[in-house]
Amino acid sequence: MLRIRRRALGLLVPLALCCPTLGQAQESRAGVVTTLEGRVTAARVALPQPVALKFKDDVFLNDRIVTADRSIVRLLLGGKAVVTVRERSALTITEIPGRSTIDLDSGKIAVAVAREKMKPGDTIEVKTPNAVAAVRGTVFVVEVTRAPSVTSTFYGFTGEVFVTAANQTFRLLPGAFLSATASEPPTQGPMTADLRARALAGLQTKAQQVNAGQEPAKDEAVGSARASFIDALSAVEADAHRCVGFPTGSTTCDGAPTRVVVPLLPFKTIEPRVTGGCTLPVCID
Repeated sequence: MLRIRRRALGLLVPLALCCPTLGQAQESRAGVVTTLEGRVTAARVALPQPVALKFKDDVFLNDRIVTADRSIVRLLLGGKAVVTVRERSALTITEIPGRSTIDLDSGKIAVAVAREKMKPGDTIEVKTPNAVAAVRGTVFVVEVTRAPSVTSTFYGFTGEVFVTAANQTFRLLPGAFLSATASEPPTQGPMTADLRARALAGLQTKAQQVNAGQEPAKDEAVGSARASFIDALSAVEADAHRCVGFPTGSTTCDGAPTRVVVPLLPFKTIEPRVTGGCTLPVCID
């Protein structure tokens, strides 16, 4: 009997390797790829080698996602959050009831959480090697650098972010940053124009069209990434674009067209509009 069991196990192992979908069926789906450029891989527990992700691929819990040079990926997680991962980044997605966690080992991500999609008591955390950020509905950017020491920097755009670092919890508000190096007490303050530019750098990507009708469920999920976050996009627009000293009806800034694309969220081209005596958007700090 023992010999028969061993022989059966020996047949199942290569079968699982040849048919990875069998292993994936036992995993819990965390989200879907809504935009992808370059090379992005996912190291999966059930597979011996990382797999290259493609547009509209599923992403599973405990996947370790790595973006190569000149690569970027945008993920819709559980219909609640959009995560943009810039080049040379590595992260892992985990979940327990009521809390989803993104472990950012290195690189930079932008996170947009739709509060109306969250259930009572639900939170989303971004964990870095030396800090943890907890949110319910907000837009923020997290960057982790490792030289010369591990530094985690959080940039707030909308809503509140509660950051725990060096055994203290800090409240990060829109337009502010917090930076923690190793186990030292963090520094924080208002975002300057240079800091805002650094926060947004590398998060731009080109929109990718959905092939409607081929995978209706996936198409609906990808489409919801646009529809669900319009409010957050408008809030980021108001924060990221400044209109100072421009008369009503002005549609240029130093001679440049004012149409822009905010990189944090699913794509929406923002047309100039008159607000408070001037036309938005105009200048980017």
